[in-house]
Amino acid sequence: LKLDTVALFNDDKLIDYASKDESRGINLALNKIEAMIIKYNCKDGYLVTQINNVKSSIDGYKISIKTTGDIIENTCKIDLTDPDKISEIEKDTEKQIKKLVRKGVNYTQNIELDVLGIGNLLYKENPKKFKKIDDWNKYYSKLDIDISVQARITTKGSSKQSLKEALDGN
Repeated sequence: LKLDTVALFNDDKLIDYASKDESRGINLALNKIEAMIIKYNCKDGYLVTQINNVKSSIDGYKISIKTTGDIIENTCKIDLTDPDKISEIEKDTEKQIKKLVRKGVNYTQNIELDVLGIGNLLYKENPKKFKKIDDWNKYYSKLDIDISVQARITTKGSSKQSLKEALDGN
């Protein structure tokens, strides 16, 4: 399944279409993505990871995402047996996922539409507090929503050399 853009509705009325990145961010937050490709550029090439087993949860005003990933392509001249390099790749993966989710959250806040269901969670947790809020969507648009991402690289592919290096005889 390929994800493109998402149409957003409020009470059966079309509000807008989210961009590809905003759609990915929204779907990551809603735990609707099982796997996704992330590409990184380096000085001498690129590295591609595939994130798998994406688990997202929303608790209050916090979105938490945990995932594992595999390096599926590497043309960069980096040592994939070096734990520090793997840690850098994990941090870059977390940063890119967080950036996508932030784009999705910011987009839904800008159009004042709580597609993440934070209002429903608040209502279930504290109905009296929720009922005191006059305009939930306006209130939602001003919330400070925290995003945490934890990514772990589990498979490194070929750790000796890139396919390009192998074909070139380097």
